[in-house]
Amino acid sequence: MTEKFISNVWLTALITFLIVGTFKGLWQSQYWDIHVAPEHNIPEWNLKKVLFGHIPNLICTLSYLAVFGNALIFLLLQTAGLMYMTYRMRFPAWRD
Repeated sequence: MTEKFISNVWLTALITFLIVGTFKGLWQSQYWDIHVAPEHNIPEWNLKKVLFGHIPNLICTLSYLAVFGNALIFLLLQTAGLMYMTYRMRFPAWRD
């Protein structure tokens, strides 16, 4: 969507990073950490999760999108990264 307004691919990637990062931050803090996985919200680890998990994931996938322009691969990489982290978080079993 940002490409419709900005022609420079790297500026578009930066603006998209800021928009997606803001959305994901609000989603995490206002919904996910409260209703879906409150055990995932450990204040001592929140900054580390963002700095070493969410931000590198978004930078790598957006860089791929900016260089190759393939939105499907961007979405697949995002999904794969988030699914891997969900597996690594080791949620309690659904029956608990």
